[in-house]
Amino acid sequence: MALVKNLIAQVPNLFDLEKARSLRPITYNESMSTVLYQELLRYNNLIQMMRTSLQNTALALDGIIVMTPDLEVMCDS
Repeated sequence: MALVKNLIAQVPNLFDLEKARSLRPITYNESMSTVLYQELLRYNNLIQMMRTSLQNTALALDGIIVMTPDLEVMCDS
């Protein structure tokens, strides 16, 4: 459980998409801004998935929710 809590603390915060969009507006002439925004969206999805999985693992280890096979594989990893 200590390892899970340590990992949760290390998960970075989500990127501020509105700030990124204001700093690098998405325009037709600047295609890299579009790529940056899409990558930030994907990275935010990954961060959120990691955070949710770790929180569910902590809840399962506490016995609050049922340990699913996916959570068990994650714990073993």
